[in-house]
Formats: sequence, C-alpha cells, structure tokens
Amino acid sequence: MSERNQPIIEGIEGTVTIHSDVDATTSAVLQNNWTATVAPAVTDDLGAGYTVGSEWIDVTADKSYKLADASVGAAVWIETGGGVSGAGGLVDLTGITGASNKVDLTTAAFQSKNGYGIKFTAGSDILCGQPVIWNYASGVATAITAGALPSQHEYIGIALANVTAGADVQVVTQGLVTARRDTTFVPDPSAETVILNNTTNTTSRNLTNATTFTDSGSGGDYSSNENYSITFDAQAGYTAKVTVNDIAFEHTTQRMYDRLGIQGSNDGVNFVNLSIPWLQTSASSSPTWNEFFFGNNAWNSPGADNGYIFPENTTRAILLSSGTFPVDINTGYRYIRFYFRSDSSSNDDGWNMTLAPNTTYPSSTEATVSEGATLYLDNSDYTKITTDDTSQIVVGYCAYTDAGNDSIFIRV
Repeated sequence: MSERNQPIIEGIEGTVTIHSDVDATTSAVLQNNWTATVAPAVTDDLGAGYTVGSEWIDVTADKSYKLADASVGAAVWIETGGGVSGAGGLVDLTGITGASNKVDLTTAAFQSKNGYGIKFTAGSDILCGQPVIWNYASGVATAITAGALPSQHEYIGIALANVTAGADVQVVTQGLVTARRDTTFVPDPSAETVILNNTTNTTSRNLTNATTFTDSGSGGDYSSNENYSITFDAQAGYTAKVTVNDIAFEHTTQRMYDRLGIQGSNDGVNFVNLSIPWLQTSASSSPTWNEFFFGNNAWNSPGADNGYIFPENTTRAILLSSGTFPVDINTGYRYIRFYFRSDSSSNDDGWNMTLAPNTTYPSSTEATVSEGATLYLDNSDYTKITTDDTSQIVVGYCAYTDAGNDSIFIRV
C-alpha cells in the first residue's frame, strides 16, 4: 500500500485515531466514498465535503472515479476504471445501452468511459461530449476544439468532461459515448398557404399538416407565360399526400396549353414522374413536358392516362376515373415537385390542393436518428456533430435513436 493510502495511526497514551485517507501533497484529509451504489453527480462537490483527489467507487457498476474539479454544483469526476475488464484488457461493453447510458449533455459536466480512450492535456477549453482533434503546437501533443475544418486524420474522439485549457481530459477513441448535437424536431404541424408565383418559384418548403397549395390567381385565373416549379418535403419517415380540391386548365381535345405536372423523390435529388390512373401523360417525359398528349393523340386515347399532368378540369378527371372530388393522391414519396407552365393566350382558374404528410405530424416531437446513421462534424459548430454530411468529417455512428436534449449516443 502506498504512503498516501496507508492509515495514519497516532498513539497518545493508548488512544488511536484513524484517518480514511490523506493527500500526500497537502496533508489534508480526503473524504472518499468507497461503497456507493451509483456514479457520482455534479453535486458531489466541495460543499458535500469532497475535494480534488477524492475517490468514489460504485460497487453496483464496478467502476471507480477520482474528483478532478470540486466546484460547487459543477463537480467533475473522472472515471478511473474505464470499463476495462481484467481478462486480457478487453473493454467490457456488456449491459451498455443507449436507454441506460446516454447522458443529458444539457446538464452533465462529465460522463463514464465505455471503451478505449486516451488522456490528454487540453490545449483549449473543452466541453463534455464534444469532438476533439490533435494539436502539436510547440511540439506537445494536446487535444483541442477545431478552430477550422480539420482533415479526417486529425479527429481523435469524444471528450468525457468539461475542462479548461491546461487540465487533463479523457477522450474516447473507440467505444460508446454521448456526443453533443442540436436536437431537431418534426415539422411544425400548423397550417400554411403557399401560392405558386414568382416569389415561391424554385423554392423548397416543409409540409405542414394542412398546406393549402394554389395557383397565382388565388381564387381567380393564373397569369399568362408562367413557368414555375416548387418542391415540398414531408420530412424523414413521412410521405406526401395530395388532396385535389379543384382544377381548371386550358386544354383542348389534343393539347394541354397550360399544364400542372408532378414528380416524386425519396432523396430530394432524383425525381421521377408520378403514375396516377386519372392523370394525363404527355408526348414528352421531361418537365415541363409539352402540350401534346401521349402519342400526339386525344386526351382519352390509350396511353394518355396513368400519368403525371392534371386533367383539364374535374369533369374530365371524373371521366378518367378519379372519383368524386376532393380526391386524395398518396404519392409514396417524401419529396414532391410541381411544375406549372401557361402559354400566352387564354387562362383558367388553376388549382386548389391540400398537401399533408401521409400520417399527421405530432406536436413538438423531437426527431429521431436512425441507428447506424453516419454522423459528421458539424460544419457550423465544431463542438457538435450532425447527420448533415457537409463537413465530410466522419465522427461516428448513431447507436440509439433517441436524440433529444441536444445529445446523441454514438459509436466511435
């Protein structure tokens, strides 16, 4: 047993006093907790009698900790056991789950180490759960917050505690850990009206539970020489539903002079024409298509239906077996894109539609992240990670779908 851990016995006329532990550098008596059944908290601090160097053993989880910062209300305990088993130095991840081990980084100042790691001197202030990179300033290797977009080889892992520059910091380089990430939410379920005109042309919008979508006439006729497009995103896990309330365009028996068409996509990049039984097909398959029906034949000729361009009006749509209006179109796609083109002659009433997700959005629900999803360094905040791949710096992979509290449980 080291001098520091030796009981100190003072004999005075047969009286013996035993101290639990003594700091060899200050000769101060340390308060320890060697029989705890839970991990230490930020409130196990100086006010609770603990000081820097105090030890804590969680006999339930078989983990040990040492106090690195005794600040009241913000104590930082560093795990010394590290989850490494005694058999061959293997990391013991048995029993580690996102439900039990994910940390709320909006309040936590430290977290346990579940995996392999490296202890560094922090070259900058570091937050618990943030990604850190190598720094070799003055020939000394330290861990720092990225000041600019780093290269992939500079990335180390995820820090386990809030520390200031110059303090020691443990970094998980392989294992399971909670990382900082801005929680996202499913779309606002409130209603919205979107008019397709020069202002909204080429824009992309998130759906609501009831998005009213109309032409530029807003109840009157659309204008001549319009050539517009717009994209709607139902968001991850949802597909778009179109309820057609009313339609009216300038068509003849063999021409679609003014036409509204629709495409769908599940990645927001590659769009395809829809195939709806009562919609029309053009002689051209590329937006904004052309004015002729399929095969340059009449609107009701073989091949002119099962398409992607809305018919002349509800009367013609019913003849094409749409059913009674309003009529629902369940697109099966997350993204839908409309293209509208009018010529220089006669105009008509246009359209009125209600766009919505295939199932109603819940209110203020945090968006989940798919297990196994690749996670990247956040290009707008280098102390966080994200599912957005803009930075192209891979940090790890999602290990638990619950991504609330600006925290996500990941594998590095």
